[in-house]
Amino acid sequence: KIGSNAFAFLDQVQTITLNYALKTINNFAFESLSGVETIGLKGNLETLGVGVFKNCANLKSIIVTSDNMRYQSIEGVLYTRSQSSINKAVTLIGYPMKKEGRSYTITETDTTKIESYAFYNNPTLAFIEFNEGLKIIGNYAFEQSKSLKTITLPSSVTIIGANAFANSVVKSFFFF
Repeated sequence: KIGSNAFAFLDQVQTITLNYALKTINNFAFESLSGVETIGLKGNLETLGVGVFKNCANLKSIIVTSDNMRYQSIEGVLYTRSQSSINKAVTLIGYPMKKEGRSYTITETDTTKIESYAFYNNPTLAFIEFNEGLKIIGNYAFEQSKSLKTITLPSSVTIIGANAFANSVVKSFFFF
């Protein structure tokens, strides 16, 4: 288990190698590690707290081994894995701050939630296409986004968390 804020704000850290037996990473454990570019999560990981990779300024990719039954990486973006064919709900957990590209489309069509801090302080993302079926945008999900100017939310969104878009440069919101 890695506790809350265990390695937060350690600018000198460049590499993180996690033990295969690790099962839990608590809230904000790796917050603001500016030297890390890639993080790999292994098969036995069962629980991730919120904001685990919040504000990791040079993070380009989050990789998950294919034998992990709870989490998956899609093009370097961290999601939960669908737990059954009946309940296909998936959560987008973390979008790396330094991921290449100015736009992102949520390709996992079963995504029902964007986790708290998922896009926190993102400096480059200007456009995001949300999937129909998205229901929840977590607290602080897009707080301090530096380039995201227009948000078009699908009609399926029923909850927008506290400070979800606070201190961002968003100028227009559209609800369809």
